[in-house]
Amino acid sequence: MSCEVRGLSKTYPGFRLSLDFSVETGEFVSLVGPSGCGKTTALRIIAGLEAADSGMVSIDGRDVSLLPPEKRGVGFIFQDHSLFPHLNVERNVGYGLDIRGVPKLEREERVAALLESMHLAGYEKREPWGLSGGEGQRVALARALAVRPDLVLFDEPLSALDPALRRSMSAAIREARRKIGFTTLYVTHDQGEALSLSDRIIVLRSGGIEQIGSPEEIYGNPRNPFVADFFGGGNSIPGRIIGTAGGSATVETSLGRFKAGTPFPGRSEGKSGTFFFRAEDSTVVSGAERTGMNLIRGRIADIEFEGYRSRISVDCGSGFGVSAYVPATEKPAIGENILVGVPLDAGIVFIDD
Repeated sequence: MSCEVRGLSKTYPGFRLSLDFSVETGEFVSLVGPSGCGKTTALRIIAGLEAADSGMVSIDGRDVSLLPPEKRGVGFIFQDHSLFPHLNVERNVGYGLDIRGVPKLEREERVAALLESMHLAGYEKREPWGLSGGEGQRVALARALAVRPDLVLFDEPLSALDPALRRSMSAAIREARRKIGFTTLYVTHDQGEALSLSDRIIVLRSGGIEQIGSPEEIYGNPRNPFVADFFGGGNSIPGRIIGTAGGSATVETSLGRFKAGTPFPGRSEGKSGTFFFRAEDSTVVSGAERTGMNLIRGRIADIEFEGYRSRISVDCGSGFGVSAYVPATEKPAIGENILVGVPLDAGIVFIDD
């Protein structure tokens, strides 16, 4: 089922949420952004747990703005999974079916199928206190899906789990989507989760939308430095735009002149701009590899071994530095003078506000 949010606003002292977006049937959309940007508030308003000051929430074309939570056809999965402590796994999953009067045989069949799909067969009589964090979240997901909601809302469900459990639960969510095909709105501050799970991502900052796009668009073509930094970070070198000919932008900076394949509408010469590139898109180059590269000279200030590669911090002088990666098989040394190369198509130029 689809979900549409139009003109939604909510004001608190010093903060105003203002949103317009839609989620298509069967789509997985993530709301991401730093703490305090309005992600959870938006989710609670859609679920009916909080009232908006103005605007409309519709689910499958039906205006639900004034309906209570139980009438919206929404499943909600909280960060702490909030299982009923006095009910075992089977009764937790079947709780929503029970209060809706679903016949006993049908209820048992649906609960058994969901536990099987969540790899929880055999856990029916387990008490919540006997579950691991990942098991508890899978039970919470099964409970939310048992009533066959039109829309499933997740509020940072993996944030309290360790890395191994996060990967396991992410896989469980992907598998449940493939089998059941539910529409999802997922709140997270974890960029990796959003990139791996989502069909589209909505990036929020201070109550407003910065960018909406596919994971590939958000990561590969961020609209501004905030989005670029939030998704993986990188190197930002301030300067002034001196040319935009041929669909490329050239920026004059204190570290040199850099060119990137960033098209600009109209003329942007003379405006302040920032040359941005991700560390993983750069490399240490020799003289023979300089063609088609933006070049940055510096001295290695630090090296961080990351397994199959090493991240090097490069001091470019005047208190300015950049980061780059080299394969773990290479052995650079701290203090070594190097040349960092950034391919022209890997750089992005942002016009400063």
